[in-house]
Amino acid sequence: MAKQFYSFHFGNEMRPSLENLRSRERFLTPRFFSALTASGEASLDQFTLTENYPKSFKIGECRADTATNVDLQIQLYWKDDYTTVQQEVVANMVKEGGKWLLDGVGSKKR
Repeated sequence: MAKQFYSFHFGNEMRPSLENLRSRERFLTPRFFSALTASGEASLDQFTLTENYPKSFKIGECRADTATNVDLQIQLYWKDDYTTVQQEVVANMVKEGGKWLLDGVGSKKR
């Protein structure tokens, strides 16, 4: 599910806004969606934790805390003709109602 979410996120407008957040709601836990909407609009992308949007991503290491809670390393890439820069965030996915949903994004290990 994380790959589907980030593919959707990167394939659409990444600028933080309530409208863009609503289009991603089906991928998020109700708790995370509520927290993001309550925080209002910001310049920081809540899903990459950057203001300068990456060009691509890759799913890295997966660490299962329980059978219904995993942390996934999301590798973010900025590329131009001369350099590639990589950073990472950790996406917390939880299984709710039979579906894996994004429940938070943090820097490095949560």
